[in-house]
Formats: sequence, C-alpha cells, structure tokens
Amino acid sequence: MEFQKLEDAVYIPKIKGSPLADKEHIEFNYYLHTKTHGNKVDLDLTTKLCDNKMEYKCKSSYRIPMDQIENCVKANLIDHMRTLGMKRKNIPKSLMP
Repeated sequence: MEFQKLEDAVYIPKIKGSPLADKEHIEFNYYLHTKTHGNKVDLDLTTKLCDNKMEYKCKSSYRIPMDQIENCVKANLIDHMRTLGMKRKNIPKSLMP
C-alpha cells in the first residue's frame, strides 16, 4: 500500500554509498508521534538503524488511515534499510509482509 507522504524524508547522516550492503544483522528501532485528523492520522516517524558504532536515522511524515500504522512503520523501516543498500534477503523476517 502506498502511504501519503507529507514531506520528504530526512536522513542523518546524509546517505553516501551503500553502508549496509554486506550487513546481515542490523538492530533497529522506531519512534512515533501521531495527530488525529478524523479517520486518518498524521504520523511522524523516526527510524534508527544501528550497525556496530554507526547509527543511521530517517525522519518521515505520513497521513494514513489509523488501521495502517503498523504497515506504514514496517514499510518505512524496510525502505530505510534498502536505501542504505541492505539486501532484501537480509531484512529481518519480522518486517516482511
């Protein structure tokens, strides 16, 4: 499902190359902030990927149906990992649809 982005994603640090291309086990976390707008929510989502001593963060904002929060979080984490070069086979199975 496509989610309505409210603004472009911000990556910290800026993406240079594919730092997660050869990584298999990445720790991840996310932080949410929501505002209700009728039957939809504005979701501010920050994902954090950790590889040894490096942390990669991504801040995104979406307007989504309330029942799609979990799917949006998972899709955003997968997109963040893929943007940093992680191979699809190495993405944790708990995130896969």
